[in-house]
Amino acid sequence: MENSPFQEEVSVLTWMDDLLDTRLSSMLRYDIVKTMDLVPQGYDLRTADNFIWEGLGISEKAWQRIYANRDDEILFKSRRTGVVDFLRELLAEHLREPTGMPGRCPMKLTINTFPYYLTPEVKEAWKSVYREMIHPNLNVQFIRRTYGNLTPAYVMQHYNYLIHYDWDEWASAVGNSVEKASMTMLSVIGPRIWKHAPSAEEMEIYKDAIDNLDVHMLAEMAAVLVFQLRLVPVDLWVAYKDNHSFSSANRAETEMEVPKTAGS
Repeated sequence: MENSPFQEEVSVLTWMDDLLDTRLSSMLRYDIVKTMDLVPQGYDLRTADNFIWEGLGISEKAWQRIYANRDDEILFKSRRTGVVDFLRELLAEHLREPTGMPGRCPMKLTINTFPYYLTPEVKEAWKSVYREMIHPNLNVQFIRRTYGNLTPAYVMQHYNYLIHYDWDEWASAVGNSVEKASMTMLSVIGPRIWKHAPSAEEMEIYKDAIDNLDVHMLAEMAAVLVFQLRLVPVDLWVAYKDNHSFSSANRAETEMEVPKTAGS
């Protein structure tokens, strides 16, 4: 895909943490009572992530430790998010274009499993799920890479879309990568949210700018020289109430227990 305008194929990189709401599962494991009380108060409408740790009565650092320690159990108890629906819409838009061959699926979906370990059997089950939900001929692949190994050169060689809640952490990790590559053709989709709530002092200093300007729009404008950033409502990453829009057989297969020593 190098030096290509990416018109013939939509090649998407996303994470298991984007396809499944592992934040909610982590909250539930930490304190199920507080989480059940907190979710109806606007979990799907939150504008800042401090909603989570303040609602749980803990510090930001404590929440970061909890989420960093998520494991396979968290993953397989998580409900799906709206990212799949976003992918369906993206594919539908592309299929309306007068390009490609009839019956061919012009989308490739690559799922980063880091930090989890998925057995080959579970990966095959998930492939069946996403082919059922998105397109029967969808090309689904898996990788397991840290942010540091998703360099600009690697990403641009393989993908034209990157969908990730923590896109800013990835961008920060690869900002000084020795593997340079232009990413201006890469579309990055992330949540329209404050990842870290501004302090009282910052609110006072930037009050006029916050009141009179769309700071998220400014972020999109600032990123345009690096990649095409699009920030969308956070409910795209929120668990669906109906988690059975695919067959119960597939769901059962993807919920199987995974040993921590399994291969990537």
